[in-house]
Amino acid sequence: MGIGGEEIDFDLSDPALDFQWDERREFYRAAIAAADIDTVEDVKDAIKSGNAAFFAQFKEFAAEPAAYNMHRDDGITFTIKALDKKGNPCSEFDGITADVIVEIGHRQEVVSGTFAGGTLAVKATGFTLSEIGDYEAELEIDVEGLRQLLFTAVKVSAEPQRALVLTDALEYTAGALVQISAVMLYDEEDDTKILTTENGRYSAVISMGDDGSVNRLLQFDGVIAEVVLPVAKAQEFSVEIEIADFPLAQSKPIKVKHGAPAQLAVEAEEQGRGDRRRTESVLLTVLDAAGNTVLDFEGLKVAQFTVVDDGLHAAGNPNLPDKNGTAVVEFEEGEAFILISMSDFIKQLPSSRTLTIAVSLMEEGLSAEFRCRTPKR
Repeated sequence: MGIGGEEIDFDLSDPALDFQWDERREFYRAAIAAADIDTVEDVKDAIKSGNAAFFAQFKEFAAEPAAYNMHRDDGITFTIKALDKKGNPCSEFDGITADVIVEIGHRQEVVSGTFAGGTLAVKATGFTLSEIGDYEAELEIDVEGLRQLLFTAVKVSAEPQRALVLTDALEYTAGALVQISAVMLYDEEDDTKILTTENGRYSAVISMGDDGSVNRLLQFDGVIAEVVLPVAKAQEFSVEIEIADFPLAQSKPIKVKHGAPAQLAVEAEEQGRGDRRRTESVLLTVLDAAGNTVLDFEGLKVAQFTVVDDGLHAAGNPNLPDKNGTAVVEFEEGEAFILISMSDFIKQLPSSRTLTIAVSLMEEGLSAEFRCRTPKR
């Protein structure tokens, strides 16, 4: 090659030049003809320009995956790109109108659009896709007699319209954990379906009957959102989930039963006024650890009453109803009522005193205390 009247030789096989004469000669000639060649570097630049012009040629069309929301979109928009030999957008067809035959299943529709920036966007409105999921679309593009068949995916989704609330069981014991699941539903014609494309986050108020309400963030993983909450009160109720702009959602009724006996409660009833005031009776209630009455705690039980404060020490153990400190009381649905005002236990205590009395169920190991006012004698 001559430069400045002198023959200059350099290595055209240098991989960095990517010199392919047989395939690209017309592009090299055009680049050299358009350039001022004075140095070896000018030649190399012309070769690079020829390579760039070669790779900028149109190679093929490619269709991008499409998305369609059956409740929000009025059609399916398909995006087709013209690509050069390096897979970059090619502007060769910009301003040119193309026809596209869209086929999904056994239905076809012909749509048209104009290329801009190497991209063609067309919308097909004649398809009714009522099931969420992935579909395959066949696209045949025709640009000035140039035809190519393309295949692409269409992901169909729906808008959530209400929630379904599920629990992992229908019966629990107080103190247990309830696994709560929320599933989003959508309506299609006369059918209700589960939304399997939901990945949203929702602020929710979850109501647990007598245990009150809590605020939680529900994160859906495509189908379901889960939260675990404790339940303490013995009750029957439905778990309720309230999400803004959605109808209130309820689970099937669940039942929470009391737990095992764990504590004893005692309630004293007083009668009279002034110095005639006295404790007339006491009500013993057996509770579980969460404070629920143990309804199946029944039958005859041994109760022991003992004075525990005010510096009073009677001979032996003062007791109810006899002088041996032992009383046999009968429980029904976790409760036993004991009339103590006229018992030997009370009679042997000082008159008109307010004392702390402990009562114990000896075999069960449960105990409680109450304040007792002795009658005036």
